[in-house]
Amino acid sequence: MIAVVVVTHNSESTISRCLKELRKESSPYHITVVDNASIDQTCDVVVTEGLADRLIKNQDNRGYGVAVNQALRELSCNNEASAVVLLDPDCFVTPATLEKLNWYLEFDPNIGAVSPVLVNTSGERQVTAHQFRTYRTELRRIFHEQPSGVLRTSTHKSVRLTDWVVGSCLMIRRTALSDVEGAAEQYFVYVEDIDICYRLALKGWQVVIDTETVAMHIGGHSLSSTGFARFAPIVKLINELLFYETFYSRLKCSTIALLRLLRVIRAKGLFSQRAAVLALASIGVPSRAIGTAILARQPESVRKVLKEKWPAPL
Repeated sequence: MIAVVVVTHNSESTISRCLKELRKESSPYHITVVDNASIDQTCDVVVTEGLADRLIKNQDNRGYGVAVNQALRELSCNNEASAVVLLDPDCFVTPATLEKLNWYLEFDPNIGAVSPVLVNTSGERQVTAHQFRTYRTELRRIFHEQPSGVLRTSTHKSVRLTDWVVGSCLMIRRTALSDVEGAAEQYFVYVEDIDICYRLALKGWQVVIDTETVAMHIGGHSLSSTGFARFAPIVKLINELLFYETFYSRLKCSTIALLRLLRVIRAKGLFSQRAAVLALASIGVPSRAIGTAILARQPESVRKVLKEKWPAPL
């Protein structure tokens, strides 16, 4: 059996389309929806249309990683699921696609996680597979060169090894997920996919992408009506800095930040919020301190969304 975990926040407009087709399928899917304090009718839609086997309603927005781990704890008593799909509520995937992804896990015991290619509503492919940042990748980007080796060895026909994939439709082997102890909770939102893929690699699991299988992904729907949407790219950047601080040396983090800063200056000039964040990181200022300082300058609507949950305390 495949377990599906969906974290919602103001997802009324997409949640039905996301899950309805999976509910029609005769194959067993155990669907858990964790709602992070939606103020729209998301939960009503889930209940009325019978979209989930389990609906967890949080009274406040606890963040993505916390919500995923809530669902995983609920699943811990269910030993039938061999794989867990982390599915965004604005990502639409067919049962056939999930069965194909699950086949790869059954075919190759070394694969810990597998993703389809994400496409937008017009069918255009989104960049789904990525490399972890290194000195080499950032030097190549400065000179407008694409880092090499994003897609590496083929494990089976269209399936290719990669470092990390965008986690909008990420199927993870149950035992691999247990090995990494679930999702990281310190980011609140964004970068959990990079983190979980890195920790899978540390445990010896492969992360792969099926380059011939697709899932439609809208992206950013729950933030589109809030002031947080404008601040989201900075949150993502600071979270990424936090991720590398967790796993890289301080010198390596500072050097990569400096290389990224040079690229931003070349493209957008010195005076931008992104440049300011990277400049501080390049001289060794911790990401949490940068996030705290920049968040204090944001409108109340933004601070209200993040509350005391971001940046995560030490």
